[in-house]
Amino acid sequence: MVRAVSNIQPVFDGYNTSYFFKVKKGGVSNPAVDFRNELSEDFRFVAGKKIVAFSGIAGNDHFKKTLEEFKCDLLEFFSFPDHYSYTAGDIERITKSIKERGADLVMTTEKDFARMGGKFNFPVNIVVVGVKMCIKDENSFREFILSRL
Repeated sequence: MVRAVSNIQPVFDGYNTSYFFKVKKGGVSNPAVDFRNELSEDFRFVAGKKIVAFSGIAGNDHFKKTLEEFKCDLLEFFSFPDHYSYTAGDIERITKSIKERGADLVMTTEKDFARMGGKFNFPVNIVVVGVKMCIKDENSFREFILSRL
């Protein structure tokens, strides 16, 4: 569709892909550094695991659908408004759900994890899910950009 309108400008196809950081249970001292130690795009380890998840982003439903695509057993999903500031009470509700439902993991978005500032103490490991933009023909895109510099 874009190509039909743009005869002279190159068009590059892009897509989003998910990645995750696995964080040990309990809080972290420096969220910006501590949780970046296990970056991976292989979500097979969550398949079949019992999960409690939460997010406070504009696309909560999209995040929930992404988790379902990972084939995990989503026990409960807490949906908060975009840019939400988590309270101690919110963390307690999530923690209670984890314990009562016997969850193996808790999952959230990278954005939510960063906003929590390490102020959580979940009884299970937390998996932080991020999204990155990818270009289908990365080499051509790189060449295009470099040729314009």
